[in-house]
Amino acid sequence: SDAAARARTRGNLELLALTHVNEAEMWIARGELVSALTACEDARIACEHTTHRAHAGDVSRMFGVIARDSGMPDAAEGHFA
Repeated sequence: SDAAARARTRGNLELLALTHVNEAEMWIARGELVSALTACEDARIACEHTTHRAHAGDVSRMFGVIARDSGMPDAAEGHFA
């Protein structure tokens, strides 16, 4: 997305992580779980490079939602715990 590209260009990894979390939420709402999973992976990678793992909780929650919506309730619980 344009927002992710701008955050990446500016080196703002916290904003990049949040942008990918928001993209994941959008894809989940549209039922596009593969795209949501890709956005979550991108967010996870961005979070790993921030000083305080900004938005890591949001990323875990999105992984849980994707797992739940994919019919894997046990995996979902692991992300929500």
